[in-house]
Amino acid sequence: MFTAAGGTAPCGGQATCLDPNTNILLPNYSQKKIKNLKAGDLIMSYDPEYKSFDTDKIIEIKSTLHTHLYTLTLEDNISIRLTAEHPIKLNEDKWGSLRTSQTKLDYPYCKEVVGLMNGMEVETIFGFKKIINISEVDFEEKLTYNILKLEMNRYYFANNILTITEEKDGIT
Repeated sequence: MFTAAGGTAPCGGQATCLDPNTNILLPNYSQKKIKNLKAGDLIMSYDPEYKSFDTDKIIEIKSTLHTHLYTLTLEDNISIRLTAEHPIKLNEDKWGSLRTSQTKLDYPYCKEVVGLMNGMEVETIFGFKKIINISEVDFEEKLTYNILKLEMNRYYFANNILTITEEKDGIT
């Protein structure tokens, strides 16, 4: 199994983030880089209870410095660059990350968090796609971003992969 090492952030290493060039799905199904989004912008969110896509407003977004990022490459040339703690949706109630212990602390509402490995299936806007490669890519300090809170839902699509906000209370 692939395990992540290092990866600290000035805020204590508990921030989970995405590469600034990560595309976030918008309500018209176009995409916008997360670094260009701000509170008040509308994105496409997902409600797993009703299996519906919703136009949702960003309430809070943050940027944090990180020294380690990882690239997950899926089938059909889908990829995402993220910190080891950032969770992505697997099947049923499972979430995956590269540093599960920290993910469980940062996202206590994720019912089950497992370590990501090649061959696992990740939920995307196109259905489930298998991970074909995991690699550590950045070692220099880099500004990363994450959506902390949305107005209605907690789930959103980053590079077409289903992920979740860092909101610690409210929506479950």
